[in-house]
Amino acid sequence: MRSKRKWLFAAAIVVAALITAFLYMQTRTAGSRGEQASGSAQPNVIRLQATKEDISNKIEVKGKSSYANEKWVYAPFASEVKSWNVKDGAQVRQGDVLFELDDSEIRSAIALKEAGLRKQQIDRKLSDIEARLADAKPDEQLGDESGAFDRYAGREKKQAERELADVQMELDRKEIQASEKKLAEASFKAPRSGIFLFEGTKEPQRVDTEEPIGKIVDISKLQLISAVGEYDVFRIKPGMEVKVKADALKETTLKGKVEQVSKFAKSGTDPAQFEVVVSLEERPEMIAGLSLVGTIETESKKDVVVVPTLAVMRDDDGYYVYVERNGAVEKQPIKIGLETPEKTEVIGGIREGDTVVLQ
Repeated sequence: MRSKRKWLFAAAIVVAALITAFLYMQTRTAGSRGEQASGSAQPNVIRLQATKEDISNKIEVKGKSSYANEKWVYAPFASEVKSWNVKDGAQVRQGDVLFELDDSEIRSAIALKEAGLRKQQIDRKLSDIEARLADAKPDEQLGDESGAFDRYAGREKKQAERELADVQMELDRKEIQASEKKLAEASFKAPRSGIFLFEGTKEPQRVDTEEPIGKIVDISKLQLISAVGEYDVFRIKPGMEVKVKADALKETTLKGKVEQVSKFAKSGTDPAQFEVVVSLEERPEMIAGLSLVGTIETESKKDVVVVPTLAVMRDDDGYYVYVERNGAVEKQPIKIGLETPEKTEVIGGIREGDTVVLQ
């Protein structure tokens, strides 16, 4: 009885295994047929058409707006300020007196130098008189040959002293001229017309020649100063048009033009950065210090055949794309022109309307 039960249990296991194997084979066969039936349709691809479009390469630059024409104002000499004739943000004209410096020290120095120069001139006259008197004495009254040598040496010494005095007087004259020039600058006049802006302390009581007091700016002319990397600097040329937007003025788009591209990297930048200056059109609402973003169109082509840049691939033989023809996908070598991050110009290999696939 027990032996019969064992045989029945074993037979049930074998039958279950056979049924499982049969179902597995059926599933495999059905899947294989499904793949074969749909293989020509390529369901797992993205289809895109080659189109004719205008494309361009663009570079984005960022920076701050600043006044294009600025003239920094420095004191002509270090001194206390007697009076200020200008306020921060005031309109000034060329020649207006901005401030007056205390010139008492300069006047004292000039007076002292002039007195010293006058004394040297008197000493020179006395020396010339003594020399003429010495030359007027007869030789027989002057003693022996040794005395004659002493007299010759004395004359040469006097002549050297006179020449040295002449040099010193010329130096003193030049110092007086320089001091007189400073004296004339004590009433400091605006070097140009514009808006005067203090730098740092407003109306300081003392000024120095090393630190700028302020600047005079032309508020009608603004510029964008930015920096680009080494891969972009060769693509930007003076004269290129720029579309500029201000972060603070969302609805405002300015026209600009590249004025200057530096040939030297900015010091202390790694990787290298090169300064680009963009002039901006005049707008009454624009001021210095705004954050700006400019777009420079470096290359452009109109009405050319393009495909998505993602579809363009490259191997040892060159560039290629996959195209769909007659329900089948095949590799198609191409020649490319202008490349942008989104689109690539195709100048050979496919035509407008061809279907390019992304697998």
